Parts: sequence; structure tokens; C-alpha cells
Amino acid sequence: MFDPIRRILPDKVRRSYVLKFGLAFLFLGTLVGSIGYLTTTEMTAAVERNVMQEHATVAAEEGRNFRTWHEQNKRLTGVLTATDVVRNRDPEAIQRHLRQQLVFFPDATHSIDYVNTTNNRILAGTREVDTLQTADFPDSSRVNTNLDPAEPLVTEPYLINNKTLVISYVRPVSGQPERAIILTMDLGAYGQNFRTHGRSELTLVVDSANRIIMSDEFDPRYGVEYGQIFERLPDQHGILQTARSIDPGEDPSGAMEVGDRPSELLSDGYGFNPDGYVVGYYYFPDQDWVLLFYQSTVDSYGFVRAVQQYGTLVTVVSVLLIGVVGAILGRNTAVAVDRLTRKAGRIESGDFDVDFETNRIDNIGQLYRAFNEMQCTIREHLRASALIDNASDLITQVDENGDITFQSPSSHAILGYDPEQMDGTPLLSYVHPDDKSTVDSALSDDENPRRIEFRMQDADGDWRVLEGTCEKVTDNPFVTGVVVTCHDITDRIERQAELEETKRELERSNEALQQFAYIASHDLQEPLRMVSSYLDLLSSEYGDRLDEEANEYIEFAVDGAERMRNMIDGLLTYSRVKTRAGDFEPIDPNEVIDDVCLDLKLLIENEDATITTDSFPTIRADENQLRQVFQNLIKNAIEHAGEDPPEIHIGFTELPDAYRFSVEDNGVGIPENQQEKIFEIFEQASGEESGTGIGLAVCKRIVERHGGDIWVESSVGKQTTFYFTISKQN
Repeated sequence: MFDPIRRILPDKVRRSYVLKFGLAFLFLGTLVGSIGYLTTTEMTAAVERNVMQEHATVAAEEGRNFRTWHEQNKRLTGVLTATDVVRNRDPEAIQRHLRQQLVFFPDATHSIDYVNTTNNRILAGTREVDTLQTADFPDSSRVNTNLDPAEPLVTEPYLINNKTLVISYVRPVSGQPERAIILTMDLGAYGQNFRTHGRSELTLVVDSANRIIMSDEFDPRYGVEYGQIFERLPDQHGILQTARSIDPGEDPSGAMEVGDRPSELLSDGYGFNPDGYVVGYYYFPDQDWVLLFYQSTVDSYGFVRAVQQYGTLVTVVSVLLIGVVGAILGRNTAVAVDRLTRKAGRIESGDFDVDFETNRIDNIGQLYRAFNEMQCTIREHLRASALIDNASDLITQVDENGDITFQSPSSHAILGYDPEQMDGTPLLSYVHPDDKSTVDSALSDDENPRRIEFRMQDADGDWRVLEGTCEKVTDNPFVTGVVVTCHDITDRIERQAELEETKRELERSNEALQQFAYIASHDLQEPLRMVSSYLDLLSSEYGDRLDEEANEYIEFAVDGAERMRNMIDGLLTYSRVKTRAGDFEPIDPNEVIDDVCLDLKLLIENEDATITTDSFPTIRADENQLRQVFQNLIKNAIEHAGEDPPEIHIGFTELPDAYRFSVEDNGVGIPENQQEKIFEIFEQASGEESGTGIGLAVCKRIVERHGGDIWVESSVGKQTTFYFTISKQN
């Protein structure tokens, strides 16, 4: 239809956006002038509908972007907990790994922590804090061994150091419920991703309590105080109520127009104070959050409201000026298109950090935003490709014929093959003959995903044991067929075999220990009794004929024989802690301690000792062995009391996974450099002459059999406290 017009126009006019827009708008102005006031009302209504739809669209775009970011953070916790580095439990290696991986994470990442869920201690991470409490983590008791590895725990927004507003994602490490990864994201930093167009527009996110948790007006370096960012937003016109009333399955976005000024919080805290405004909203039902996109009515409707108010006058003036306006718009469009062309050229040359921010809300602005989304998508694909290239797992894509169509670069490290060597070859040609049926079944099975373990032959002809998943991909246009993701467990299998051999060696060692215990209880005891008897006979028959020095030598010999007998008895007791132990049964520690005090009654009365206790619940333990622990600790406390009468307190604390007991005295104390070695067999604190050095070693062995630990805290000359724990899982 326009071809005849194009042919009669000079080339100069056709190449000039300014002239083309000027002529086109002049024609349009004449047409609008002819139609006049009759179409003004309909045009205004259409524009209002368009504005409302556009505000709902903008809110939906921002909301979907945030939802994508939120889901991505959940997946990142799963990626971290599934890595071999995290599973290997080495805090130093995990620390290095987390700090290296931080550069690949979103800019809004605040910190990544590797946590012991039993005591909330931070074992490794990207910041220097020791526990979740010192990190201002709210209600840290939720980080426990009951976390669901399939779905991370997501916290409500909270403040760190009353400065940084964050949200945390907590996921336990696979197979290790006592360890978890906590990914903490800076909401203030993410808020900078919202569109920002000056004081005429404002983007906010409020949580379930209507507190403002994100805003495009907040700059975490020098922006609004958190006293305002965490303020409760009044729902003056029922906007939040309307958003939250959207039924599941319906479009979670919408918009409405408000005819009066906004609340004081928005006008005073954010400088948004128009006479009226349009607000788009997007509802997040999972978190009960609402995203709000505000724009003043003047900027939303532009000149259309003026046309509605002034009618014919506006129409006449428009006819006169529309040609000039067309030329100006043509120039602006030409400048915008030229700028967009240059930016697109930078992307083509490999620069993916191009700024596509624009204040335009027309099609040119949408085109800018589309290019920006395309740039982000390309950047994410490149990042995903880089992660695959650097992944330690073996990632293989297989077509319907079983041929390899993609092989990750990790094949060189695991199998010794370059990816190009394996491309186009049958996967089963590398699989051990005994495992081919398993792999072939997994490739054709409808179970998705399916876990498999099989052997593949490497370039040297050796067999590597692999473990992973086999998953059919049907809904991705870039990936078709079956994707096999697995990791090398050959070393683990070899270590398991070594562990089994070590176990067998330990069993043989225990048998030898039993034989030694028999020898100690029978063959060694008898010669000692004979030595002691003959020494006593020598002393009684010839003591009056020997001088004082000879009698002293006899006493030394008798004392040495007695000490040797005590050491053999102690060693026998030590060896029988596990070999002749009783069953774990419900017992009352109060009765056990009463029995111990009764056995030590003479010693307690002679030393004028005072013993106090807490109240203890019923626990599962070996009653005889628990009595032995308390007897050793109480007896040691009395014998090393110093000059003052012994004062001993037996305390108790219930922990999430264990019972902790303590025996505190007012004795002479133990030097710090000896507090660990006293639990080793035949080791005693310096200055101690009595005893065999076996009692505390027996206590340690008993406590370890009960799944606990034993340690001592002491101040020399003041007091000593022995602690030990009994596991609740006995």
C-alpha cells in the first residue's frame, strides 16, 4: 500500500528518520484533527489500559527475575553440598574451595558457610566468624540434623550487624546430616537490579509482615538507612491485600491507579511524592512477599491526560506541532537505534558487559531490555559452559543409538581420553563386559533419573569404577538424548578394601589382646604373689638380723611388686573395657553415684570431703563402666585436693545429641601442657607419685565406647573440672 508513496519520496527523505517521522506525524496530525475530539475519550481509555498492563508487565518481569534468582540460590546450595570437596569434610580444603567459587556466584552473594549442625559452629567459609550466633543468624537452633537435603531451609530476611539485610539458604551435605552449607545473599545488593528512573518511579519488595526488604533507591554503600528499609509499609489503598488475594494458578501480577499522595514513609524516606500514581504488583505466594513498582500518574500517562482535560484545544495545537514533534521523535529514535546498533556490535565482538539501561518505556526501551536479557542469557550459558569445562565429574551426552554426542573435558583427567576421541563412539565400547547390561538398561529405562555404578576402561587399559546418574532429557532444545553424570570412585573402593583389611587386622589384634589379658591375670600374677610372699617372709624371719638399710631395700622391693601388681590389674581392666563390656541399658546416674560414694565412704570421711550433685535423668549406658568412670574421677578429686578439705560438685547438661557430665574440685590443678597426655596409658601429671597412670586412660576408653569425649579444664592452684559426654544414640 505504501510502495507508491515510497517511490515518489526522494532518497534523502527515505534515509532520514527526522524527515520521515516529520512527514508521517504531520499526516497523522491531520488525521487526528479530522477525527478530533470524538476519539479522545477512547484513546485515553486505551492508553490507560495499556499503562495498567505495562505496569503489571514490569512488575511481573521484576518478580520473575527475582523468583529465578531465588530458585537459582536454592540450586546453588545443592551444587555446593554435592561436591567431593565438601563431602570429604576437610575444613581447610572446603575453605579454599568456597572462596575460589565465590567469584562465580551472583554479585549479591554475601557469604558461604560450612556449618556443624550439632553445635552451630562455622567450620569453613568466606568470612571470619566462629558460630552462627556471632554471625547474627536468627534462631540458629533450626540448623540441625533434621534438615531436608531435598529442599533447603530459607530464612526470613534479617539484619547482620544492624547494617546488612540478608536472606539465607541452608541445605545439609548429602549423607552428612551434621554438616550443612549456608548461602547468605545480600538483599540490598540485589535491589540494585531493579529498574531505576529517578524520583518519579520506585520499586519495592515487602515481606509477609509488610516490611520493606528491597528497594531500587537503596545503595548499600551510602544509601537509605536500614531504619527505613526495614520499616512497615502502610497498606493505605489495599494494594497488598489485593495482591495477596490472587488465587493459586492465576496471574500473580496486576496494577491499579491511586488518586492521592503516597504514605509519609514513601514521601519522606524515598522522595516519592506525586499527586497520584500507578502501581504494578507481583505476588510471591511461597514467601508471601509482594513486589511493588510505583510510577507517578503524570509520567505514566504523559500527555494523554492533558488531552483528556483540554480536549479540542490540545487537538488543534497537536495538529500544528505534531510535525515538529515527529521530527524530534525521529531524531531521538535515530539516536536510540544507532546507539543500540553500536552496543549490539560490542556483544558480537565478545563484550558481554554492555550497559543497556534506558529511561524509555516505549518499544525502543523494550528492545533495549530485550537485548539486555539476551546478554544475560548468553552470559549465563557461557558461565554454565565454563562450569562444565571445569567440572570434576564426567558428563556424557548419548543419542538414541548409544553414541556419544558430547563429552566433558574431565574425561582427560579421569579416563585419559580427550573429548574429541570419544565423540561419535559408542558409550558401551568403554564399559566393562559385566556392566554393559546395567548401562544399556539405564540408557533405555524410563526411570528418571536412575543411579548407576559401572566400570569404564581408561586409555591405559585399567578399569575405573564410576558412580552417578543417568537421565533422559526431553524438554531442552539444546540437549537431547540421555545425559550420564558420574564421578570416579575407584580410590574410594580401594580405600574400602584397605579398611576391611585393617578391620581384620584389628580383630586379630583384639584376639592377641585377649590372650595377653589371660596371661596378665594368671601367669604374671602368680610370680608377683610369690615374690611378695618371700619378701614378707624374709622381712619377718630375718628382719631383726638385717640393718636398717637392708630393711629399707626390702620395703622398696615389696612396694615395687605391689605397684607392678596394680599396673597389671589396671592393664587388665583397660583391655576388658570393650571385650567384656555389658549391654547399654536404661540406668539412673543418681543411683550409680550414690553407690560410688558408698564404696568411697571411708576415703570421703577421712579427707572430710563434701560432694554435691545435680539431678540426672535416666540414660542408656553400661552401668558398671559408668560406675568405674565416676569412681576414678571422684577418687582422683579427693586424692589431689591440696591442703583444703575437698569440695566436689558433679554437674550435668543435656545437649541436642548427648549428655554432658562434669566433676569439679578445688584441688591443686593440672598444668596446661599436661592436660591431654594424662588420658594416655601410664601417663600421670608431674609431681604425682601414687597411682598407675591407667585410671584416666580407662575412663577415656569407656567414654569412647559410649560414643562420647572426655577432657579437662584446670587452673593451677585453684580448681580442676573433668568433662565427659555420653551419646544419646547408644
